[in-house]
Amino acid sequence: MSWGIEADWPTCGEDECIGIRLNAGGMCLERADEHDLNAELKPLGDEGAIDARGVTISAALLNRILAAAPRDPLPPDRPRLNKVQFEGATFGKGASFQGATIGDWAIFDRAHFGAKANFKNVTFGNGMNFEEVLFEEGADFDGATFGDAASFVRLTFEGRSTFSNVTFGKGAAFVRAYFEDGPNFDGATFGDEANFGVANFGESAWFERTTFGDWAFFDNAAFEWARFDGAEFGDWARFPGTTFEKGARFDAAIFGRWTRFGPLLGRERIVLDHAAFGQGSELAVSADQLDCRAMRLPDGAWLNVRWAEVRLEGVDFGRPSVLAGVDPFPGLDEARLQSAVMRSWRTSRPRVLSMRGSDVRNLVLSNVDLRACRFSGAHNLDQLRLEATIDLADRPAGLRTGWALPPLWRWTRRRTLAEEHRWRRTQAKHADWYPRPCRVRGLAKLERALQPGDIALLYRALRKGREDSKDEPGAADFYYGEMEMRRRDRTAPWPERLVLWLYWLVAGYALRASRALGCLLALLVVATFLLAVAGFAPAPSSSPLAATITGTPPKQHVQFTAQPPPAMTAQQPLSDRLGTAAVVAVEGAVFRTSEQELTYKGRLIQATLRFAGPVLLGLALLSIRGRVKR
Repeated sequence: MSWGIEADWPTCGEDECIGIRLNAGGMCLERADEHDLNAELKPLGDEGAIDARGVTISAALLNRILAAAPRDPLPPDRPRLNKVQFEGATFGKGASFQGATIGDWAIFDRAHFGAKANFKNVTFGNGMNFEEVLFEEGADFDGATFGDAASFVRLTFEGRSTFSNVTFGKGAAFVRAYFEDGPNFDGATFGDEANFGVANFGESAWFERTTFGDWAFFDNAAFEWARFDGAEFGDWARFPGTTFEKGARFDAAIFGRWTRFGPLLGRERIVLDHAAFGQGSELAVSADQLDCRAMRLPDGAWLNVRWAEVRLEGVDFGRPSVLAGVDPFPGLDEARLQSAVMRSWRTSRPRVLSMRGSDVRNLVLSNVDLRACRFSGAHNLDQLRLEATIDLADRPAGLRTGWALPPLWRWTRRRTLAEEHRWRRTQAKHADWYPRPCRVRGLAKLERALQPGDIALLYRALRKGREDSKDEPGAADFYYGEMEMRRRDRTAPWPERLVLWLYWLVAGYALRASRALGCLLALLVVATFLLAVAGFAPAPSSSPLAATITGTPPKQHVQFTAQPPPAMTAQQPLSDRLGTAAVVAVEGAVFRTSEQELTYKGRLIQATLRFAGPVLLGLALLSIRGRVKR
């Protein structure tokens, strides 16, 4: 057999055969006659050592080697090869090591297995080497046991390979290994320092219920699709540069302290449902979807995310945790992911979809898209912290017409919740409510449609959180949404809804200064017109006299003086009366007593202005203060 191997040992006398030459006969184990072969195998029974470098080993030859090997006392009847060298060897169909025991420093480097290799239940000692080995039809290592420093560097599995329930000692290395059909490591146990750096796992990889010690490395590993359900990782698990072409599942996986889950790339879905992360963990994920249902972070974590639609349902944030949208991760090629998920309404900013059932008192959101986020069902929502750039849905823009009262309307500009959008979609004035960025695939059918009273509670909790963070301007839109939902809540008493309606009409809940000033201006215009029409007294028919008495009798003196007529009377032209009425109206609105003589109706109008004017002016000032307060 010769497949590009340069033999550095004395080779067989047969042309092109690289099998190591026996001491007797000049041939290799494959080509030796019966006498020479028996002579070579006789010491094997005493020492358990065999040197078969470069030899083509058939099933029959391997069976003779194992039959000649000493028996392992525990368990009995198992062949034991204490020292073996199979470097560059070629194993034919049916060659099987099943049940054998192989001692320390076994070497299979550059070996070639033409058929499926069988290493079931084999026990390997320390220092086992399978470097640059080719398994044409895969290998079966189910139930095998490896000592420390097992090396599978740069080997190739062209067929399906299984490592179910295998036990590895410290220092198992699959660096640059290639698995064409994907391996099965279900139930395997790794000691410390398991290294899968730059490994390629083909179509699918199974690591369900696999146990890793400290320092599990998957640096720059490439997966098509992988399952790590129920896997357990010790401290310092590492996934930098890992790529999951079709996603991965880590359901109920357990990660120890100081885990670095990424930066990794999942072009479809990464599932961390019921997964648990220990102290000091950091997650850096660039994916289409990131599911974190019932994920446990008892000591908190830092989640840096790009592109993904994130579900945070039932998550336990035991200590302060941060979910942030970040800049591109160095070394990750996001081009295909970007082209697959980018929409007119979607950017690289993570899109949080739901927080139902999560206790968010320790959660900080930064630079995320909350337009589709369902806050209903979240616990301690008033302690959720929103930082940096947060996207919330806006109301429909522009003027609207329709079969509703009034037939022409315009929505107030403000940030809104997806729950309100969904409710508005069921109302008469529903045009352009509940746009595509507010919708979630498959979630609308599962969630309960909330009523205005329920949505008001969500707005109230978010408003309180912003106010507790000393961000009253940022809480304004949440307060407006709360009041809107209270006004629309048909379960509330009608007097309360009437008061809220008036509050909305004249001042936009003390958040729209322009509305209050507009109402004040309209009030002044109406009052001016009414004063001009019915507020001024008519001119007197005769001028009244005022008497002044000086001195004492008998030298007392009386002087009569005619009183001047009022500055404005009802007999003067309307245009003149309008100017004076405007001055009287403004004076009444600022609590100033007018010197103009008014009728009873005029005094009632002025009293109304003295009450309503300062109220509207105060609401306008309060609205401005609410928007600029620091």
